[in-house]
Amino acid sequence: MKTFPENIANTAKMLKAVLDTSETSKFLTTDEKIQLEYEQLIGKDINYPLKNLKFISSDVPLYQFESLNREVAASQANKLSKSMLKMGNLRAIVVVKLKYKSKTAHYYILDGQHLYTALLSLKVTEIPVVEICIDSLPSLVEKIALLNSSSKAWQLKDYIVAWSNIHSDYVTLLELQKKYDLEYSMIAAICAGLDLKAGTPGANSIKTGKFRIKNLASSEQKMSDINEILNQLPRMDRAANRYFVMSLVNLFHEVNYTRTHHRKLMRFVIANKDTLRFALNNVTELKQFLLKAFD
Repeated sequence: MKTFPENIANTAKMLKAVLDTSETSKFLTTDEKIQLEYEQLIGKDINYPLKNLKFISSDVPLYQFESLNREVAASQANKLSKSMLKMGNLRAIVVVKLKYKSKTAHYYILDGQHLYTALLSLKVTEIPVVEICIDSLPSLVEKIALLNSSSKAWQLKDYIVAWSNIHSDYVTLLELQKKYDLEYSMIAAICAGLDLKAGTPGANSIKTGKFRIKNLASSEQKMSDINEILNQLPRMDRAANRYFVMSLVNLFHEVNYTRTHHRKLMRFVIANKDTLRFALNNVTELKQFLLKAFD
């Protein structure tokens, strides 16, 4: 059986003539060409990755990406062990071989860390793996998210933790959530100066790795203002709280919120707290009501 590198080498030979005559190929590195060829083959044959199935000795360690993979739950690994004792192993572990925070290339698990733990506990001598191409760190996060979401969808925090290994703004995002206790998507919208009228652009920017902080000091001031305003209101349920914060984020975006705005809004909120406690889930109408503070 041909190994993954041998398959890739054959693929490179098959498409070399096409790439060599392409204007685009002049700007591609060798790794980028291999990745392109690999994706083209998947487009023609959805089972192509499975043709790279191979077995490696259990003595060869499979590493996990720190903070990228989810932590292994012993209960889930035990369930897999019991299942395999009855039906055998029906899956392969998805791996990539690269240098990650190390000068030496190792196998890293993209998907199947629970399966790997279960196989080791059963003392198997060969580990079934499928090796795939990864050409960049953003691609690494994207593929881990896709693979792990097949059984249990990634939460927004999973994306943040993953991207925090690549960009420091995500580390700051984690710290801001602990400090101000607001939803990640709201914090992202505030930090990036986004309006939340349509969907949740803050969440979308987080998932795609595009989240960036424009002005940390100004963003923190707005988050502090939100907490100060919320403290003036009677306790609301989670949904009402969320809609209220969304309205405030949109209001900040619309009026270029200043200290003068904040003082006026605080007086307005205190005077109208009985009305605001029944705030409905119409973010636009609630924002329009809050804008009366500046009339």
